[in-house]
Amino acid sequence: MNLLMLKLSVAVLALCGVAVMAGHDLLPAWSTPRLMGAAVLLALCVLATLALLAWLTGTLAQALLRRGARDAAWGWFSEDPPGLGDRRKH
Repeated sequence: MNLLMLKLSVAVLALCGVAVMAGHDLLPAWSTPRLMGAAVLLALCVLATLALLAWLTGTLAQALLRRGARDAAWGWFSEDPPGLGDRRKH
């Protein structure tokens, strides 16, 4: 687990560094610490959004499965694919 956290930290720092280099071209009046803070804040917002979407997707899939769905995509289709019922009987 520690190695994974180290790799994630290095990846986030590298992406923040790239964002700071691009930020100096886009916003030359901003200082490096301010750009780094904005890059970290942006990375945290993206991470929080992805975590929220993953949680919502998991909650929806779990709710569908608890209500009798055969799989998580069951709610999007009106009936089973042709031939699936025959396969279940065997």
